[in-house]
Amino acid sequence: MIEINSKIKYAHISPKKVQPFLRDIRGRLAGDVLTSLKYSPSKAGKLLYKLIASAIANAENNYNLKPQDLKVKKLTVDSGPQYKRYWLRSHGSADVRLKRTSHLMTSLEALVRDPEKVKFAKPKTKKADLEDKESKESKKADTKLKSESKDTIKGQSQKATQKAVPRTTNK
Repeated sequence: MIEINSKIKYAHISPKKVQPFLRDIRGRLAGDVLTSLKYSPSKAGKLLYKLIASAIANAENNYNLKPQDLKVKKLTVDSGPQYKRYWLRSHGSADVRLKRTSHLMTSLEALVRDPEKVKFAKPKTKKADLEDKESKESKKADTKLKSESKDTIKGQSQKATQKAVPRTTNK
């Protein structure tokens, strides 16, 4: 089966706040998940919506798959680095507050039974663009060769014009 991955790293939200959403999403169709998360008021819901929308876009662009043919196979949240901030307290003391971050990862599975039927997307460059690039590269190579040949001609002509001057020695 084909797996499509997507990640959000260093999201400014605690993993503990995202965890309750994951139980409801795992194993569902990707299109259904997007519709349920689209109007979620929480920050975790918005981040998960972006994550799954990104994975669906990867599937559409790279494998020509439709959102109806995708299922959420894996969905995990891991803790990222913690930023330490100080909270001033009474009598000149301070407490440490940890600003937690998360790494969100998802893996979508294609429900297509024959992976051979899935066609990889063609590159988006046109044939004319490729020919333009090749012609530009060949012009650059030609100008380099011309400049090198001019340098060698100049070097030879300078040597030919220099006269042999005898060295004088001081005694």
